[in-house]
Amino acid sequence: MRIIIIVLFLLALLIGSGIYTESALKKQAAKLQSALTGLEESILAENRAETQDRLNIIETLWMSWRRLWVLLIDHHELEEFELVLARVKALFLRGEAPEITPFLLAEISAMKQLATQIADQQSLTLENIF
Repeated sequence: MRIIIIVLFLLALLIGSGIYTESALKKQAAKLQSALTGLEESILAENRAETQDRLNIIETLWMSWRRLWVLLIDHHELEEFELVLARVKALFLRGEAPEITPFLLAEISAMKQLATQIADQQSLTLENIF
């Protein structure tokens, strides 16, 4: 009887930690989406100072969350997000040319999609099981 109780407790602990992890990933991805939307808005408003601040905020958020995500997620998706973030920073630092804006917006859209995709791939759904 004692073994059954221990096994049930460990199973409940495993399921609870999985639910917590999935919830934390979804919340962090939503916050990242919000920050990326703000970045898009500041680029469209042509406010370089605000855009630089928002880029710094996104990079700080990413670096703090990466520590958790690297334990749970395939490294390929994380590296892809970091590459896109690096491209956005490089394009932004290149200058104020209006020709760059569409490329910046395209890369930010890619980051939004990656953030959503990363969180969705970790959720427990039939699509992810099969």
